[in-house]
Amino acid sequence: MCTLTARQGGAPVPAGSAVFGWGGAGPALADPPAAPAPAPEACPPLTLPSDLAAFAAHLEIRPASGARPLGGGPLAELLAWLRFTDRRPLDAGTLVVLADALPPGLFAVWTVPRPVPTAELTVHFTDALDAAPVEDRVLVRIRTEYAGGGWAVEDSALWSTTGRLLALARQARVLRNGSRAAHGDG
Repeated sequence: MCTLTARQGGAPVPAGSAVFGWGGAGPALADPPAAPAPAPEACPPLTLPSDLAAFAAHLEIRPASGARPLGGGPLAELLAWLRFTDRRPLDAGTLVVLADALPPGLFAVWTVPRPVPTAELTVHFTDALDAAPVEDRVLVRIRTEYAGGGWAVEDSALWSTTGRLLALARQARVLRNGSRAAHGDG
């Protein structure tokens, strides 16, 4: 296990840890099927406002369901095909970024943005990265499993275009009362 605490101006900022180990033979469970989604080419691109998600300018986002950020829908879940605009190869590092690239699942039910910073993010990779190169696009589902008491817990799954599960992620988010708009939802 490796741990890291980054400092900025002498104060600790992000902390991280990684666990490494050798894979090998052992019992397996079949990959959960990919979320039902149309082919990426059948999904129109979505551009997120830069004040909502500045990093999204580096991504091609193609929603694969009717849910949209700040769409006021019934489920706290977003599903989209993602890739970097420069079409860089996907590896463990880029998959970590894509696991956290979509807005929070809560944004699918909200109509006004609120600050929802990540407090902790854990990403677990499958052996699919070892088995074959990953295309430049992945299907990402992010779903809020719980929200209350100023916290939210979200799960993400990332699949290749061939339906292989690439990674699972879980994150804890802080729910803040503040809003970027003059008036917020309840």
